[in-house]
Amino acid sequence: MRLVPLLMSVLIILLVGGCNEVITPTTAPLTMTIQDNESVDSPYPRIGTGEILILLQPEFAGATFDLVGATGKAYYQVGRNVNATLRLDLTATTDNGVGGFLEVPPGTFRVEFGGTAKDCIPTWAGWPGDVENSVRVRVLEGHVSNITLRCPLPQP
Repeated sequence: MRLVPLLMSVLIILLVGGCNEVITPTTAPLTMTIQDNESVDSPYPRIGTGEILILLQPEFAGATFDLVGATGKAYYQVGRNVNATLRLDLTATTDNGVGGFLEVPPGTFRVEFGGTAKDCIPTWAGWPGDVENSVRVRVLEGHVSNITLRCPLPQP
């Protein structure tokens, strides 16, 4: 496997007085593998679309994410760091608590979460959705909209 250093454009949204403020998109270093990109058959760089990346804190398995009002390829991540792989065939998070959507058109959309994820609060980017167990997110062309959700651990 050959690692290729790439740059990732990240959209940062902060909550200010109950309203969302879009901060200037920034570029952050990202190391991706060519095989990961090819394995999910998603073009890079993102032309005409963006990505939604969802991280759970604390990390746990079994959370599901549904994109409402837009199309996109749902994925969940297996493994961590350089061993991480995006998988389109999974239906919920693994123990690393990472999922998202590729090839999402620009706009503002709702992501509903379920499975083992309940009562989560967005703590980084995104803002509370207009229905229970949801978050809203803005997607820009060529950018990754990164949402961190703080959730109570699932009860057995």
